Amino acid sequence: MRQATVDLLMQWIDRLAPFDLAEEWDNCGLQIGDPGAVVSRVLVALDPTSQTLSQAIAMDCQAMVTHHPLLLKAVKSIRFDTAPGAFIRQAVTHGIHLIAAHTNLDVAVDGTNHSLASLLDMAVDGPLEGSKKADASGDRYAGLGLVGNLPEPMTLEKLAVRLAELLGSHSVRFVGDAGASIQRVGLCTGSGAGLWQQAVRGGCHALITGDVKYHDAQAALDNGLALVDVGHFASERIMVAPLVLYLTECAAREGVALEVFASDVEKDPFTTLVVR
Repeated sequence: MRQATVDLLMQWIDRLAPFDLAEEWDNCGLQIGDPGAVVSRVLVALDPTSQTLSQAIAMDCQAMVTHHPLLLKAVKSIRFDTAPGAFIRQAVTHGIHLIAAHTNLDVAVDGTNHSLASLLDMAVDGPLEGSKKADASGDRYAGLGLVGNLPEPMTLEKLAVRLAELLGSHSVRFVGDAGASIQRVGLCTGSGAGLWQQAVRGGCHALITGDVKYHDAQAALDNGLALVDVGHFASERIMVAPLVLYLTECAAREGVALEVFASDVEKDPFTTLVVR
């Protein structure tokens, strides 16, 4: 069997979710490391944190693939006593290369939004919002968010409970009448409440997303749209298992010696306290 390299990992990810599809403000691709370096063990995680990096080190991985980038904005200095410098120092010291697949994975076919739609058995009609990038991306572009129909109508409250069960979440918020009938929905993993207008235009009864802000909630209510806030972490953590499977299948198909693991140390940073 032949050896895997960082560059080969990036080629596989690009085949699934072309890096060119990433939003202009985003920073995807190789964040730390050498494209030509040989890797035999890879850890996939939602976030590049001290916890996931420690797990990668303990598991003797040579690379990490995360959804969220470590370096999103320009860094003016790298101090080892603060983030992200401490992460960079640890990664370089232990020979761990870091790749980010962020908004390119969000908008890709079989990406984060399709993973959530699949959990709901949702019949997808198309994106909440398209892009000019669709013309140059072949068949890999799915759009920003998705819109479609649930298999059958359910109340808003039951939809919220169902999502909590599917995502293993202990906290789901919703905006709207708990007894309202919901079948046509829009969804956008991560922070997608800003797409509420597109959801209204798409005839949606509800928009499923995370990080819903107060004014977006009020605007949605005023326009007859329900919102279900499953949280940023829960909505995007679902990308880990499919990406592990995809990379494992790529290695097996191409005769490459590579083990791919899912991080199991991540948890939602928020704790919800209900006071009665």
